[in-house]
Amino acid sequence: MIAGTEDGNLRFFKNGRMTMEIKETDAVTFLNASSNQCCAFALANGTVGVYEKRTRLWRVKVKPSLISYKRLFKLLVIERD
Repeated sequence: MIAGTEDGNLRFFKNGRMTMEIKETDAVTFLNASSNQCCAFALANGTVGVYEKRTRLWRVKVKPSLISYKRLFKLLVIERD
């Protein structure tokens, strides 16, 4: 399970215990996790990105009023071999 916080943290849980915490720059407004330990996120300041485990694969700032996060992440290939 993954939780995003208003203070900009991504928290990862397994069996009810927090296993990892990653600090981002603003409040987490959207999370989309895949089955292969990847997660896509969006922040209140317009930043979107993808993590694979502890590694940030990419991050970019976009204009949130012009984009649907669900549509953006649907277009991205998050599943990796």
